[in-house]
Amino acid sequence: MTIDPIKCDEVFGNFGDYLPPDPKNRPQIKQTTDEYEAIEQSLLAIGKHSEVYQRGGKLVHITSVSESRTIERKGAPVIQSVSRALLRTWLTEVGAFYTYNKTEEGWRPSHPQDWLVDGIHARGGYPETIRPLKAIVDNPYLRPDGSVCTESGYDSTLGIYCTNITSLTLSEAPTQDDARRGLAALLDLIDDFPFIAPTDRAVWITFVLTLLSRFAFVGPAPMFFFDASTRGTGKGLLVDAASQIVFGREIPCMPPTDEESEMRKRITSIALAGDRVILFDNVVGTFGGAAIDAALTAVVWQDRKLGVSENVSLPLYTVWSATGNNVQFRGDFVRRVLLSRMISELERPETRDDFKYSKLLDHITANRKALLEAAFTILRAYYLAGKPNLKLTRFGKFEGWSDLVRGAVVWAGGADPFETKAEAEKRDPSTELVPAMLRAIKALCDEELKKKSLTAKDILRLYWIGQHPCENAKNNTCAAETLREVIEELSPGRVDGTLPNAKQLGRLFDKHRDRNFGGFVLTHHISAGNRRWYVKAAPTAATPPAKNGAAEISPEALRELESTRGLIEKFKHLKGSEHHGQA
Repeated sequence: MTIDPIKCDEVFGNFGDYLPPDPKNRPQIKQTTDEYEAIEQSLLAIGKHSEVYQRGGKLVHITSVSESRTIERKGAPVIQSVSRALLRTWLTEVGAFYTYNKTEEGWRPSHPQDWLVDGIHARGGYPETIRPLKAIVDNPYLRPDGSVCTESGYDSTLGIYCTNITSLTLSEAPTQDDARRGLAALLDLIDDFPFIAPTDRAVWITFVLTLLSRFAFVGPAPMFFFDASTRGTGKGLLVDAASQIVFGREIPCMPPTDEESEMRKRITSIALAGDRVILFDNVVGTFGGAAIDAALTAVVWQDRKLGVSENVSLPLYTVWSATGNNVQFRGDFVRRVLLSRMISELERPETRDDFKYSKLLDHITANRKALLEAAFTILRAYYLAGKPNLKLTRFGKFEGWSDLVRGAVVWAGGADPFETKAEAEKRDPSTELVPAMLRAIKALCDEELKKKSLTAKDILRLYWIGQHPCENAKNNTCAAETLREVIEELSPGRVDGTLPNAKQLGRLFDKHRDRNFGGFVLTHHISAGNRRWYVKAAPTAATPPAKNGAAEISPEALRELESTRGLIEKFKHLKGSEHHGQA
């Protein structure tokens, strides 16, 4: 019997387009030269895989921490990129792939081709059918609408995967009195710690509430820095207590680093893994820098991925914390931190045995459910009350955090953690040294040289190579000698006795110009192509701005110059000393 293929095609269609039935009923995808069509069909299929998500323009999945990882406990869930090999395997779970066999003149089952896997893996900008993953949590958390997530699984409203969630019993309509009782329950845990003031306790309370509400407010959260006068005071225990309440485990430690490039790498690694909280333990000397400053004010982190020429853009919802003894802060970091300070009068505070809860972490573990309910009561009661306007001092960059977390604590009767900013600002040497520099420049211009302004070269040439005519120079009391020592302290990385050049000195002046420091402002004008610097009195509501820096320096300011040398020696001592302590 002879079969006419043309008549068969008319009745049954082209035999060359026939696909063998898939026993698993998966989508059938032809791998042809129309690569775009095959990739689009594969993207629809992979979006149905239960373990595939998208994050920062990459395909990711959830895995467990290995032994080599140090910033999370072993077994904790973390986010990892989907490798090409794993993507190829998972494609075969959700799709049936075919290639055309010219010899047999028909479609035959095959593995996903390399071009198909590479096209999906490098795609970026994945369709909405692939679920976004903002973070992984293993604790209850507050949503933006005031509700609390207490169920495991994928939270599609926020793009968060929840695992091992603790079941809670929460009031549907908590009151302000309930919030006050919740605050008292949390404060009871830390009653024996030697905080300086209630505001220092409030920093710890806001740390706990921030961990529970990080996804409920828009914008970043400040860093929480727990500082003490000596080692063994309990800084690390405070951080672990907060983590034990929220996560049911201690916070793993990460050593601090002064290297900016290394800090950027660490932040990128943290963002890639979606870590919820990070602790820089036992900071020594000074802390702060461009990388951590940027991370503290960002909710999206952009950087080059380690080891490859590839930029990543990732959500950053990490809550940052640190501990140290008598730590100094650098640059803009002071504006991004809440400082909780403790002072112990004991020579060896670690030997104390009179705590109310001798085994604090065990007590928290046994009462974790009740403590979580107390914390959420503070947040929910404030939210359901409409987040009343408490007219708190504005906390720039952190308005969203302040409106929810800070407001909830103050509304419940707690102290305002923002009031610790005054102590934090004292940790930045420039807070006192810059006003001293401005007073010295003012005195040079007005009292000693009778000049209206100076160039950076003038200062270098006249005073730092022995040409200064001040009679007080031999006694080291003139403004020029003060200015030299102040600038040495404000020039990071310089060896004692070395001087910045004119360009470096100009950059130092630029860093602090046009800002009010102690009632004075450093500014400049252009003359003959050169920038000439002078100090003018800062304008106030009662005093209009002075013209051309003509305001006289006050006798009080001149007297302050005499005490500046002691101030400089203080910061030299702090800079050179090492505070070896442990939490």
